[in-house]
Amino acid sequence: MERIPRIVFQTWKSRHEMPGLYRAWRQTIIDQNPTYRHIIWDDEDNRRFIHSYHPWFLKTYDAYEANIMRADAVRYFFLYTFGGIYIDLDTECLRPLDQHLNEADVILGRMGVDPHFSHSMPNAILMSAPRQEFWLFVIQVLLDRAPQLTRPEIKTGPEIIKRAFDIYTDPDLNAECRARMAHVFLSMKVDPAALRQTDIMVAHPRLFYPVDWTDPIHQHYIRRRIVRDGRGFSEEEKQTLFPGASLVTYWTHSWEAEQWDD
Repeated sequence: MERIPRIVFQTWKSRHEMPGLYRAWRQTIIDQNPTYRHIIWDDEDNRRFIHSYHPWFLKTYDAYEANIMRADAVRYFFLYTFGGIYIDLDTECLRPLDQHLNEADVILGRMGVDPHFSHSMPNAILMSAPRQEFWLFVIQVLLDRAPQLTRPEIKTGPEIIKRAFDIYTDPDLNAECRARMAHVFLSMKVDPAALRQTDIMVAHPRLFYPVDWTDPIHQHYIRRRIVRDGRGFSEEEKQTLFPGASLVTYWTHSWEAEQWDD
């Protein structure tokens, strides 16, 4: 039996107004993984899920200053509840994902060459078996940061994942980690004695994040073409640019305006 269920979860503000490139990239995920259940939720679906499954978090969820924060948060609750694969809509699938379903309880990805960079562990692609303890700690970190900070990257996004991972996988901090989760255990109605340490794999950058948005070469020759010019790559170009990649996220950063030099 596969550890990670064949579910792909994606979200967008409206299922009826999705940009053309996003629709095309989503179709590559469906085409490469035809036996999976493909779920696309909009903002109303996301809130309905939190209200139905995790009502204790709804006040925090509604208080977020921007929809991107809610879109960040909902993916962690979804993966804890159902398991599966979360994929940002600006991500193209180049190969079937079956090979990853038994690699670990949770699979995260690395971007770039500096593992200490605060954005080096993005939340654009996340794979998980259901009911994993790691997501409970991620949710605890969300709660720690909810009353403060305003940028989504540090309040609900990639910095949450990296911070949670760094603490959760540090054996010297294990007791502190579990103690900090006491509130979440109670809120989620979880018996901590029934949980075990989550087996986490961090995939090589070439597998999920071959495009590094901090790399000026990637910015100029890859993201510029996608984000500014709205042009994708041919199959031959993708084989050359992204050898061995299962997925490639283009970092359109649709939630914020971006300036380009000519």
